[in-house]
Amino acid sequence: NIGTIMSISGVGLFLYNGCIFPLMSHMLTPIRLIQFGLTGVAVFYAVVPFLSDIEPPGFKFMNVDTWFYVLLQFSSMLGMILRNHASVGINICVNNACVSSERGAMNGLVMALGSVFKAVGPLAGAEIFAWSINSGNSFPFDYHFGFFVISILSFALVFYSKYLPLSLNEKRN
Repeated sequence: NIGTIMSISGVGLFLYNGCIFPLMSHMLTPIRLIQFGLTGVAVFYAVVPFLSDIEPPGFKFMNVDTWFYVLLQFSSMLGMILRNHASVGINICVNNACVSSERGAMNGLVMALGSVFKAVGPLAGAEIFAWSINSGNSFPFDYHFGFFVISILSFALVFYSKYLPLSLNEKRN
């Protein structure tokens, strides 16, 4: 069922990126796009662990009680869309931070740093999640803890983005 949810969410993200995202990106500046995406991601990850509390006891995928499946589908798609907003805003700001002759080197550096964090992030997240499940602690240090860490880090990035120079909203020549 998770594969089905992710596949449908991918199609929804594709349609969103083709139809709605271009309008949103023209209405918001790149910094606002980052703030919008990261605020949504922070709220999303703070709420996700509580979805298991509302699952009906007799839940089956093709049963009449498919409202939970629809809720999971919507939340998965919403998470993908919000993460997409943040990453596109960050990429636009990175490209606006340098002149066009330096853009290739800057994108290479950002891709290298992104790859390092994509390698370290899951390791740290898995350790935090494993500790929270096996520690026997109560809320908020139970299985919610890993999600709350992501939420707190996202809010910290939103706070940091308030201090980004507004010149990142405009492309340098």
